[in-house]
Parts: sequence; structure tokens; C-alpha cells
Amino acid sequence: MSKTVSDYLAEICEKPSVPGVFAFRGQKDSRWPLRSAAARRILKHYQVEAENEVPSFPGIYVDYHRNVLIGPARTHGFGLDNGRTLSDLEILATLQHFGAATGLLDFTQSPLIALWFACQNEKVDGKVFSINTIDPSAFIKISHQMVTEDDVSKILSPDADSGSSLPWIWEPIAAGDAGPRVLLQHSLFVIGRPFIAKDVTRKITIHREDKGRLQEELENVYAVREESLFKDVYGFASFNRASYPIPHLENPEWYFLLGSRKFQEGDFQGAVDNYDQALRLKPELAEAYYNRGVAKDALGRYDEAITDYDQALCHQPDFVPAYANRGSAKNRLGYHQEAIADYNQALHRRPDDALVYVNRGSAKGGLGRYDEAIADYSQALHLKLEGAEVYNNRGNAKSALGRYEEAIADYNQAVYLKPKDALAYFNRGNARGALGRYEESIADYDEAIRLKLDHALAYNNRGAAKSRLGRYEEAIADYSQSLRLRPDHALAYSNRGEAKAVLGRTAEARSDFEAALALAREAGEVSHVADVERRIQELDDTEQE
Repeated sequence: MSKTVSDYLAEICEKPSVPGVFAFRGQKDSRWPLRSAAARRILKHYQVEAENEVPSFPGIYVDYHRNVLIGPARTHGFGLDNGRTLSDLEILATLQHFGAATGLLDFTQSPLIALWFACQNEKVDGKVFSINTIDPSAFIKISHQMVTEDDVSKILSPDADSGSSLPWIWEPIAAGDAGPRVLLQHSLFVIGRPFIAKDVTRKITIHREDKGRLQEELENVYAVREESLFKDVYGFASFNRASYPIPHLENPEWYFLLGSRKFQEGDFQGAVDNYDQALRLKPELAEAYYNRGVAKDALGRYDEAITDYDQALCHQPDFVPAYANRGSAKNRLGYHQEAIADYNQALHRRPDDALVYVNRGSAKGGLGRYDEAIADYSQALHLKLEGAEVYNNRGNAKSALGRYEEAIADYNQAVYLKPKDALAYFNRGNARGALGRYEESIADYDEAIRLKLDHALAYNNRGAAKSRLGRYEEAIADYSQSLRLRPDHALAYSNRGEAKAVLGRTAEARSDFEAALALAREAGEVSHVADVERRIQELDDTEQE
């Protein structure tokens, strides 16, 4: 059965199991690998099919960019833009714009534009590739400093100083000769490696028999055509002439697409507004209810998000992501049992969804069902979702059960997978402290604070560990810093009061206990209130002796 643009968009923009910001690339021939034009040119020169057939290919790849493209371009005066010297990377972007075979692989943030490119050449199937541009295990984002550096060798060579063989993501600014194309095509580049690993892309085949009809719909309904993609003012004026239809009026798919684009840009309210329009025109559009719910989730409007997920499921009862996301919204509101019911529905339909196991584990942990939570986290790990968050969460559940050694083993894995995450160090510090290994716990809190300077709880807990070692002055300094960062922290006041009391600074201790008492009463912390009242009474008794 033939498919419409809307059908293909639903496949291309299918809700992923892991959140992200996605980019797309359309290729007119599905047989072509996802490989840069520079790599194709070099392989053609050596008359071979694969990079491993060319001796020292990585070095040749770098030399090609330096000596065939960038160096001669500078010699010919192409390295200037209105008197400003362009960096190597900016030169490559300009050369790419005019058709040179560079190591920049074009992607777009618009699935419609990717689909248009894939629809060229009706004699063969096309393909649309989708990548998660913020997946740190697949790509590295190019910094502003790297854009302005003269030598791009570090992002072209797998043996670069970065120590990584991952490709790089570059979102160029709309400047210079390439500026109009960057704007019109919502461009970004993947650069740095001859090809992208297959396991970091999703691929959607565009069938050749659909291409002619799709292209006509893209051009006449969505105004995606050559003059709008490759020209600036001329292209804009061209697709707004009298003979062309207005693309968005009374078209729910247009508003749906615009809502998705707004969401990817981080404009969540703008996304909600456009999904509102799509649903006004097509009230049965389950995907629009679902996407509007996701946008409201991002805005923290969880009750409204749940209502949208309800509507999505009303129109499409087997919509697995709607069950999963409704469960997460309920979990955030503290409705843990209801969240578990939704996660169960999602897993009944898709039993290998590792992320749902993680979220159900979180809900079970919220109910104190730590053994069950551990089982869910373990199942997620069994399904190869080996993220730092999963190990952290399982470690927390084990800590809650007093299984501190096992928890530390999980935190070790979290640190290994995400060494710059303060949370794993903080949690491991807590577990080590519970085992009386205070020096080790202090070292973990040190690292957590180094990574997150405003980590108030890490200062408080480090103070507690130092108090255990009799280092009361240092402990007081940590409690004071914790209170500077979080003045409403009753525990930090009572902890500091304890340290001051040990040092005989009774008046200061009393002041801290009184501050802790007021905050604990305000927060309804009944047991803490009782403890602090007891300590104040003990100070009174001591003074009367």
C-alpha cells in the first residue's frame, strides 16, 4: 500500500526509547553507505570499495583535507570572509556548500527536508538516516574553540588528542557564503570520520514507487522544493508566488511538524501551541496528543501531560510510549502505584523495553519495594541499558536495604561509565560512610564537590564524616558552606550545632539548634524536631549543673 508524507514522517520521527535531539539525512539511493564525500573520492582514486583496502587510510584522509582542499583554498584567497580569516573548519563548510568533496556529512534538523532529498531519483529506493545528536556514546559536540582553531586534524584523525574515535557534531552559524544554506536547510554536520557506525543510526527506506507522489506532496503541500532549499531571497520569494498554495493553513500535518520542530529547539510552549492547532484540525490525531503531553512534561505540567496521554491512548489503545510516559508523569507526582500499572501495560506490549524497567524500578523504590526495584534495574542491565543512572539507582536501592558493599560495586560502575558525574561519587561516599570508611567517603565527597561546586549535601555529608574523625573545625567549615548554598537545610544546622557543642562553643551550638528546630518544624520533620528539642534540653541541663 502506498504511503503519504505523513506516514513516512511517523516512521522517521518515531518516539525513541532514549530521549534526545535528532537530526536526519536523506540519500536518494538506499544502497549507498553513510560515508562522507571525501571518503568516496579517496576510494574512487585508489579504485577500491572499503577504507581498510587503502594503506594508512586515516593519514591519507587528513592529508587530503590539508593539502587538496584547505591549503589550496587559502592560496586562492578563499580563506577570507569580509576581511575575516576563516578557520579550517569554516573553509570546509564553504567548500562543501559549493559542491567540494569534504569530510562534512550533511544532516538536517528537519525530517521533511531529509525526506525530500531521499525522494530524488525515482528509479531506486531512497533512505532516511536518523541520529541522536546528544548521545555522548555516539558523537562529540564541536566546541566554539575547535571551530576557530586553524588545524582540524584533531577532529579528522582517529588518533587525535581527544583519544576518541567518535565522529563530531557541528552546528555551524549562518554566516559567509554557506549561511543561506545553513538557514534554509536547518543544517548541521557530522565530521571527523570517514563513515558513521551502523549502530548509532536509525534507517527508514523510502520506496521508489512512492517517490514521485511524495515529492509532489512535499513541494505543493509543505513547500519543500529546490528553490527553497538552495537559494536565499529568491527561493523564499519563489515559493510564495501566487500560484503556490499557502502551506500551513488548515493543514494539521504542518502544525504537527512545526510542533515537533519547536520541541527539538527547546521551545516547549511553542510546541504545545502548534499541537493545539493540529488537534483543532484533526482531534483524533493520537500522535499529537502524545507529543503535546511530552512537551507539557518538559514544562513540568504533569497533570496536563497525563490528560494528553489519556487522550492518545483513547484514540490508539496500543500506543506503548504513551503508557510509559504517563507512568513517568505519575511517578513525578508521587503516584507510584498508578505509575507501576502504566509501566506494566507498556511492558506487556513491549517486554524488552529496558528504559521502562528502569522507570518502574524508580516507582517501586518510591514505595519502599527495594528488592523489586533492584530486580527491575537488573533486568534493564540484562537488556544492555548499561547507563550510569541504572547503576546509581540500583546502588541506592541496595543502600536502602543496608547492602552497602554491593551498592559500592554499583557506584563503581557508575563512576566508570560517567566519571564526571558528581552523583555517583556522592552516593558512593554515603555508602562508604555507612560502613565507617570515613576517609574514603571524604575522598568521594571531595570529588563530588570538585565536579559540582554548589553541592550543598556533599558539603554537609563531608562535614559529618570529618566529625566522625574528630576533625570538628573542618566539619564546621563544611556545614557552613552547605548552609551558604542551602540556607533552609535544618540538618546542616543541627550537625554544625553538634560540632560546636563538642568544642564547648555552647552559645553558638544553641543558636544553630534553634535555627534547625524552626526549619524542621516548618518542614514537618517530626523526628528531627524531637531530636533537636532533646539536644537543646541537654544544653540547658548542662548549664544548670
